[in-house]
Amino acid sequence: MASQVPPKKNTAFNLGLCLYKSDGTFIANPGTITAKISKDFGDYADVGTVSEEDSTYGQIKLALTNTEMNADVVMLYVVDNTSGCVPFTQTIYTATALLDDIKTDTAAILADTGTDGVIVGALNAAAVTDTEDAVWDALRSAHTDAGSFGDVDTTADVADAVWDEDITEHTTADSAGEAMGDAATGGDPWDTALPGAYADGSAGKILSDILVDTGTDGVVIGSDALADLGIITAGTAQSATSTTLVLAASTGFANDELLGATIVITGGTGIGQSRTITDYVASTDTATVDTWTTTPSGTITYTVFGTPPNSVSYPIPANVVEISGDSTAADNLEAAADGTGYNLGGGDVVAASVTGAVGSVASGGITYGSFASGAVAFKKATALAKFPFVLRDSTTHAPASGRSVTATRSIDGAPFAAGTLSAVTDVGSGVYTVDFATGDLNGATIVLKCTATASDTTFVSIVTNP
Repeated sequence: MASQVPPKKNTAFNLGLCLYKSDGTFIANPGTITAKISKDFGDYADVGTVSEEDSTYGQIKLALTNTEMNADVVMLYVVDNTSGCVPFTQTIYTATALLDDIKTDTAAILADTGTDGVIVGALNAAAVTDTEDAVWDALRSAHTDAGSFGDVDTTADVADAVWDEDITEHTTADSAGEAMGDAATGGDPWDTALPGAYADGSAGKILSDILVDTGTDGVVIGSDALADLGIITAGTAQSATSTTLVLAASTGFANDELLGATIVITGGTGIGQSRTITDYVASTDTATVDTWTTTPSGTITYTVFGTPPNSVSYPIPANVVEISGDSTAADNLEAAADGTGYNLGGGDVVAASVTGAVGSVASGGITYGSFASGAVAFKKATALAKFPFVLRDSTTHAPASGRSVTATRSIDGAPFAAGTLSAVTDVGSGVYTVDFATGDLNGATIVLKCTATASDTTFVSIVTNP
């Protein structure tokens, strides 16, 4: 193919380009392409021939004609209808001749016969050869003027002098001679065996501890060094799903041994993602994780780090041995929490109000007598207006508004019934209210049950004040 460098005026020229989005990503398969051309800063017009050469790599070709290139300055504007596409602009300054033209002209000059204006005088082949021989065969001894060819040593002489120099004569601090001398007296470090030849704490010993000889193809990072980096294991995965990664075969870990560790995708589709391992099955090498943002695929490489667990399905266990430096206080809190009988206050528990959900209370664990007068707001057989509760979505378990809620109540263990409860009111943000009439609170214990489509059933227990 003939050269197109530099672009020549009034000569067809092919320009190849690719388009990108504003976020820097490559447009592999452009859509509708718009290409405009302006000559010598005139009005823009459509480029005659635009083609997409490769839909995989987004190659676009502008085949500019002689007419389109007939200007000193050719300006181009190219864009397509892909969202976020950044327009491609190019200014071409045309020349009067291509490199091929210059080459041809030069050849013509050198081959001139002397009839059409010789610029370089013609020399016959014999004269050129004689001149070359005379230059290279000249003796240095015949050219001894200062600074002349005969006055300097050859490159070989200089090289020999450098390498033959006694390095013991060059001991200036920090010089190359001093460093080479020290190395010579220390022996050849590359001939020293690893690891035993180096003392503890030396660079050689540290390096030998990190690198483990495989006996076949060099060295690899040893397991001790991996452990120092917090790495439990690394390798190439067998496969993956949206919530799992099948580690390399026969990793050697027992069931659930990797629980709480962090796995990082280091290669393949989904690279850079990290998840906490929430389950591990040794027989299938399968680690379960929270859902990947992008399911790993291709050649998947991974690294597993020994990190504290942080998954919503594998919470960090609490191990409290002291409270404010007091181990007895921790023991007392545990006794109060597990129901073995420790009295938190040494007497009655006094509170202005109790809020939030209570999962369960041991029989006899809390009675009205345990609270100061007025601490409990629910009085038996007394109407209660705008009692609030929260309703949650059955899929996301987030507070859900806009639901049609049905409320019933059970009094002292009787079947649930609507009774005289009011209609449920949607307050917003997942909060609703219901009114209890006198009969709805006519018992020692009341359980409110609230249901709605696509919602978790909500139960609220109330202990009344007689």
